[in-house]
Amino acid sequence: MSTVVAAVATMAVIAAAGALPVLVLVGFRWVAVPLTALAGSVIAAVAAALMVAVGGTLLGWFVTLATCSAIVVIALWILRPTTRPWGHGEAGRDRTGTSVPRRVPGLLAFIGVVAAAAWSLEALRTPSVGFDARTIWMLHARWYVQGHGTSLAALRNTALPFAHASYPPLVGATVALSWVITGNQADRFGVVVVALLNACAAMAAAWVLVDLGRRCGQSMAEARRRAGAVSVGLGAGIVPYAVGATAAVLLVLVAFGVAGPFATNGYADMLWAASAVGAVGYGLVLPGRRGNIASAAVLLAVAGLTKDEGYVTAMAIVALLALRSAISAPVGHTGRWWRPAVFGVVGVVGLGLWPLLTRLLQAAPNAAAPGRRDGNDASRFHASVVSMAAHLHVLLLAAPVALVGAIILSRARRALGLGSDGWTWAALGTGLAFILIVYVTGPANIELWLITSTHRTTMYGALLGWWVVAIWAVIASAHGVRRRPRRPGTSPRSA
Repeated sequence: MSTVVAAVATMAVIAAAGALPVLVLVGFRWVAVPLTALAGSVIAAVAAALMVAVGGTLLGWFVTLATCSAIVVIALWILRPTTRPWGHGEAGRDRTGTSVPRRVPGLLAFIGVVAAAAWSLEALRTPSVGFDARTIWMLHARWYVQGHGTSLAALRNTALPFAHASYPPLVGATVALSWVITGNQADRFGVVVVALLNACAAMAAAWVLVDLGRRCGQSMAEARRRAGAVSVGLGAGIVPYAVGATAAVLLVLVAFGVAGPFATNGYADMLWAASAVGAVGYGLVLPGRRGNIASAAVLLAVAGLTKDEGYVTAMAIVALLALRSAISAPVGHTGRWWRPAVFGVVGVVGLGLWPLLTRLLQAAPNAAAPGRRDGNDASRFHASVVSMAAHLHVLLLAAPVALVGAIILSRARRALGLGSDGWTWAALGTGLAFILIVYVTGPANIELWLITSTHRTTMYGALLGWWVVAIWAVIASAHGVRRRPRRPGTSPRSA
């Protein structure tokens, strides 16, 4: 089977596995397209974890989990018709609580985002398998293909410290599944699968801007109606929609630009970073409605099951999301505040299951970099900050843009029901702080470690910085938005 045909078959299978769970949670929205593939990869990761812990084969567990999730969704649609993403009432609306967007603008925006991702994947024409792709991700895939015994033995093998056997299983499991399905077990094909997942994550993160542009356009149209406009047509809100779509296309290109060759040579850093950025957008910026929270949950699962940096950052985003929901709970409903806390605890525990499992299975420790620990905490802190800062120049643009936006556009942001920009910066700060702490307290030769890793570990911060600039640009396009009168019984505090 050729690489192209095998890639199409793989994406079709994992998308089919994730389709029904995504539809019941997110509804018929364009962002559901990349989310279905990402959700399928999450199912593959859970299948790999069960295979390692219990036994059996990766394909067997994947089919079982996909079948069970489909049965649950179908049963839910039968027992609760209002959860169906079609028909009357709720069915005729997407999960953001607003009417289904006009098909033509949404289709054009989606075509643009897909075209940007496809153009960025042109680099796959030049075969390239990165060092980490060979020694980590493709090696993990070969373990998972062999089944429980080989995978467990490899996880405990202390002779393979640089294979990072205890890394979360999403990438290795998805690649292994693609090899089992297609029979093509070439590293080159595995790299293509990882690149396609990277593209899906970038598209999902970028689509937040399209959803924001649509919301801005609808708010502008409503403002014109309240002002007594005789007619309010498509053009009333097309400018922010167009700005959001344009920003989304550019963000996809920027994501691949920030990742560089590591987007298409089998590395997984872009996957968790872009997924985490998308989770920040859907969970901490857009209104906390069901479809947005569900989109954030899928993306957080992807980030948390991809790399160690990903699950720690995802845990921080879950905590911030729960805090935001608790703060914005309506005044007078004392029982509402604890629900976000419960969901937050469940989310953090879920993300911590794989690290816990590796400890219970006595996994071998990972080696950060060769060489003995050098320097003290102060010198390592200075070296780490300097090295990381070299890849975060965009924050010098994002910070003043955010400051000016907070001064000039805060009223429009509140009128749109968006979360405070402080949530985004808190998510960015916690993610970068974790990376910095690991560098400072780690055991390795700090200079070699920094040279070989900071260009990848800072992808999340760089992408989120560009995303901050983009979101303020979309908000700035929403002229004429005014804050609505507060309803009785709601909290005056900003979300």
